[in-house]
Amino acid sequence: MEKSVQEFRTAVRGSRYEERPLVKEFKRGMSGAIMRKLMKAERSPISIEQWYECATNLDRHWMLWNALDTNIFLFLLSIFLDFIFLFF
Repeated sequence: MEKSVQEFRTAVRGSRYEERPLVKEFKRGMSGAIMRKLMKAERSPISIEQWYECATNLDRHWMLWNALDTNIFLFLLSIFLDFIFLFF
């Protein structure tokens, strides 16, 4: 998402777009899952800067959660395999 935000910022730099059209275009390029999460948030972002920050943070958290989830699975699998090899 960080790369997408940077690319979007570069693409609209110097354009005559103002706040609302920028937000609309940014949302069109976002993943549906991230956009739905942000729209359902207690404090939905309003400005384009808020959209950049919130989308990037949510994407970072999602990637971290997936990495942790994968590591937990692998850890539990290794314990299970150690148990099997130890007793069988």
